[in-house]
Amino acid sequence: MAHILLLSRQEGITECLLSSGETRTLQITPEEILSSMCMRHGSSLRGRLDAVAALTEFRQKLPVLISERSQVIYFPTGGSRNRRSAYLRYNDIVDVVRTDDPSVTGILFSSGIRTTVHAAVRTIRMQMQRCEKYLQILQNNSAAGETETLLKFMGE
Repeated sequence: MAHILLLSRQEGITECLLSSGETRTLQITPEEILSSMCMRHGSSLRGRLDAVAALTEFRQKLPVLISERSQVIYFPTGGSRNRRSAYLRYNDIVDVVRTDDPSVTGILFSSGIRTTVHAAVRTIRMQMQRCEKYLQILQNNSAAGETETLLKFMGE
């Protein structure tokens, strides 16, 4: 089954690039799509964003963990007010490359699909590092277990 590699904001619509190579156009925002995906895995988009902010020092361009079990995570290429902002599926990115335009980055996905996004290579790489760091924090917290969390809240 194909999954979404890229959610790209266009004039009032969202273009979805699928791992099968197909492109779908929807009349809803990327955030509405991510919200629906989060709900399917038992959480809300707001809850996911609040968790990232609480567990990290990140305050802008927050990654969105869709599923803790599969660790599927998307990250934005720009701020929420950026009309060219898109969301990329972190787990499927194999390589990022510079293009002739420094404000555009080439993306290679594990399915062999290539695309470009309106963001600098440095921005994409930084966002990927943030995703990796967040997943590591979640792994460490999971290993610590519930007892340690309870003791932390009790001040012990």
